[in-house]
Amino acid sequence: MEKGYLYRIFLDADLATLESRVPDFSTRGLAKRPDQSFAELFDECFALYTEHADITIKCAGLTQEDVCARIIEETGS
Repeated sequence: MEKGYLYRIFLDADLATLESRVPDFSTRGLAKRPDQSFAELFDECFALYTEHADITIKCAGLTQEDVCARIIEETGS
């Protein structure tokens, strides 16, 4: 990848992981339709993020340090 370029990086975490990180979806401040569930929002966003990401990092089983290392590898930073 080209140095100095701005990348759209998608940190791909599964629905169960995100649900465990967002215990109260109703107070999180996420932009969603009033009738939209967390799973529906996830599906909608997942499709957009995968379509438009320059780089996708699959985060399952990775530590924060591992994710950062992958980003550095992918961007050549």
